[in-house]
Amino acid sequence: MTPEKKKYRNNYLSRVICQIKFAKNTSINDKSLDDYLKALGDEYSELANVKQQGIIIESSGSDLKTQTENTDLWEIQSSDKKHAITITQESLAITFIEYIKFRDYMVIVDKAVKLFLEKFEDIEGFQRIGLRYINQVTPDSLEEGWSHYINPKLTAMLDFVELDKTRRSMHTTVIQHDEDTKVSFNFGIFNEFFPAPIKKNEFILDLDAFIDSTTELDKFSEIIEKFNACIAIYFEQSITDELRNKMGVIEDGTD
Repeated sequence: MTPEKKKYRNNYLSRVICQIKFAKNTSINDKSLDDYLKALGDEYSELANVKQQGIIIESSGSDLKTQTENTDLWEIQSSDKKHAITITQESLAITFIEYIKFRDYMVIVDKAVKLFLEKFEDIEGFQRIGLRYINQVTPDSLEEGWSHYINPKLTAMLDFVELDKTRRSMHTTVIQHDEDTKVSFNFGIFNEFFPAPIKKNEFILDLDAFIDSTTELDKFSEIIEKFNACIAIYFEQSITDELRNKMGVIEDGTD
């Protein structure tokens, strides 16, 4: 049985990321993105170019050759510093560190993508569309264990050894949700202080819904709406009523 989507007063979201990928577009550069920033308006404050350095490893017979490759990455910060647009010549991502209602979120995301496609008219389609919700569940107390808040099917591995011996316990499953949509689900205890002992109570529920086949541009909003509903299904399956009570259920809904 599919759980009902709910609305909550509070959440444990640390990041919400919407990303599109497309064929490499060399017209994306400092000048064209400065024009894009102006089109976005006063809601955005600055454009920064960050040079990223990567290493390419090539195999030729028994020899391995390496070469360094520099990649341009641009970041546009929102004026309130609550979200940012990150751009390369092959992708655009909008990352929120403070989540708002989905309806309001979609207004911001739709505008950013629409203006981007108007500026770079030669982008013909998306190679990947993704929506990712990263939840960092941090209860005040763990006296009754993680299964008090998280579906016991996801916490069972934590019983393999004593928790004070565990340093990290992250797991990945990829779900074929429907014919087109996949969901990459990462869950568990990440432990940012690894390899040191676990110092804080934190369970990750990281859900990334995506399509990795060529998609028409005008399908973007419809697909993101679909991803939001899809992620809600797996999130609700992952938590218990005790965590729902802590988050504060308002009513059933779609926002």
